[in-house]
Amino acid sequence: MKDRIEQSLASLVGLPMWVARRAADMEMFQFGDRQLTRNRRGEPAEVGQYALHVQCTWRLLDARGIIAASQDCFYPAGDPDNKPPDFEWDKAVNRRDERMAAFFATCGNAFPVVQRVEADRLGSLRVVMSGEVTLEVFPDNSLEEEHWRFFRPASDEKHLVVTGRGLDFH
Repeated sequence: MKDRIEQSLASLVGLPMWVARRAADMEMFQFGDRQLTRNRRGEPAEVGQYALHVQCTWRLLDARGIIAASQDCFYPAGDPDNKPPDFEWDKAVNRRDERMAAFFATCGNAFPVVQRVEADRLGSLRVVMSGEVTLEVFPDNSLEEEHWRFFRPASDEKHLVVTGRGLDFH
C-alpha cells in the first residue's frame, strides 16, 4: 500500500496547495492549477488539478507548530476555551475554519508547494511542502469506512481511496 500511495500522489510534487474547504467534518485540500467546474448542485465551483478529501485525523503544521487540525472544528472560532453551550460546530465558523482561512490568507500568492509525499503501509500520509509546511493524515480506526481519497476533480478517472481495511479504487 505504501508504494501505491506514494506512486499515485507523486503527481503532487511541484504543485501548490492553494485552498482547503470543509464539508461537515471532511477537509478538502486542492492542489495544482485552478479549474472551473460545477458542483453536485450544478453551481460553478473552483477546484484544483488534484484533490485530497480527508475524513480521518489530520493536522497541518509548520516550524512553529500545529496550524490547524481535524478536531479544531469542534471548538468555536476566537476563544476555544469559551465554548457556548449552544455551539453548533457544523453551522457556525469554528476554530478549524478560522485557522485554515488565516493560514491561506497569510500565504498571499506564495502557497506552499509540494516537495515530497511519504506514506506508510497503513495509509498514513505526509505531504511535505515548502515553507516547512506539512500535512499529516493518519487513519485512526480499523473499520471499512473511508479515511481519505485522492483524485482529479472534473475527471472520470478512478479515485484512490484508503479505508481501515486497505486501498481501493472507485
